[in-house]
Amino acid sequence: SKNIVKPITLLLQDADNRRGGTGYIEPIVVKGNDEIAGLAKSLNLLYKAQEEAYEKLNKESERKEIFMRSFSHQLKTPVAAASLLTDGMISNIGKFSDRDKYLPEVKKQLMSVKQMTDEILRINHIADNISPVNVKVRELAEHALNSAGVEAEVKNITTSCEGEAVWYCDPNIFEQIIFNLIGNAVKYTGAGGQIKIEISNESIAVINYPAHIDESIKESLFEAFVTGGESIGGHGLGLYVAKYFAELLGLELGCENLDDKVTFTLQRKE
Repeated sequence: SKNIVKPITLLLQDADNRRGGTGYIEPIVVKGNDEIAGLAKSLNLLYKAQEEAYEKLNKESERKEIFMRSFSHQLKTPVAAASLLTDGMISNIGKFSDRDKYLPEVKKQLMSVKQMTDEILRINHIADNISPVNVKVRELAEHALNSAGVEAEVKNITTSCEGEAVWYCDPNIFEQIIFNLIGNAVKYTGAGGQIKIEISNESIAVINYPAHIDESIKESLFEAFVTGGESIGGHGLGLYVAKYFAELLGLELGCENLDDKVTFTLQRKE
């Protein structure tokens, strides 16, 4: 009778504690190999899966909250600038009354807002439709290099791609990661520099030089709206998007900063 009642009491107490939300709870310990011990083991596995899902949900919720706060704050700058410019033109007062000169600047600020909102819509759409297939990495990388070819040519940057591999992942998300990494490399590589992509079954490395990541932003490099410098421009979402999508695919994205060379490496989690 005790062998039956005691483990059932333990299960009941455990359920009550979990319902009360008292934080971390030790797994149920029921000795033996009978049906009640088997139930306890199954419940332990269930609770562990629930805790992991809950932690992941909390992390995603926190990420979205931080992102939306950052996004709202970031939008203030171009909106305020466009409003100031248009007020000056409408009132025909002050230095902003020159419409021919400042209307293009208004458009520039509005385009900045459009780029940010388009990026957010793209993030939400792609993240909700994950469909993995076999992806030929080299073809995708070369396509990304060709897309950034004009900007690379203007800066006289040479590009190369080495190795081949097939990765099983969502092609749309994977494309966004590669395109953002290569676009970032082109943007921050000095004139006459080089961009090299190294591909294997285990990792993909995007190497660019001359380039250097300032120590002041190194720790926050993958956060939203962090840029390498105002003179270069951009809204600072590229690396954030790449990191976010890498995590969705179960991949790790890291960065190594050595002298005048920067390497971003995408690899499978061990």
